[in-house]
Amino acid sequence: MTGPGPEPRPGIEPGPGHRLEPGIEPGPDPRSGPVPGAAPERWLVVMERAYRGAVESQYADGLNFIQDLHRQSGGCDLALRGAAVGYALETGFEPSVRIGHRTLDTLPDPRAAVRRMLADGMTVLVEEDGLAALGRTARDRLLPGVRVVGSGELAASWPSYTQVWFL
Repeated sequence: MTGPGPEPRPGIEPGPGHRLEPGIEPGPDPRSGPVPGAAPERWLVVMERAYRGAVESQYADGLNFIQDLHRQSGGCDLALRGAAVGYALETGFEPSVRIGHRTLDTLPDPRAAVRRMLADGMTVLVEEDGLAALGRTARDRLLPGVRVVGSGELAASWPSYTQVWFL
């Protein structure tokens, strides 16, 4: 490191030519998770569009991104709206697609991703309107732990979050 200033914390290396100004401490390493003792930040990620392709989403699955965001921040909630509410319902569907003579059965499974999120302690919300659009038995098929919010409740909760993202 060049120039005056405090030494960086272990695991944080400034880039070439980077100088810390005197009196400025380097921030925490984002790879280490939430800062102990810091006020918890809550982020809300709203997902409205379901099914973004089967084969294509294997390398960039939105639900896996949200789960990783929660693991790194320690405070991420997921709200499913519209067709994406179906991600939180039990079904007998096994994701697979037939291409020529091959069956590809290693596709992302949104229900399994939601189950993992719940197991990680994430809050998963579904809007009542989206649930009602999926039929009269939809509420009975909700994955255990998923919370239903009335229309308007979700938007009313936005000020309580540090950030609200739409995917």
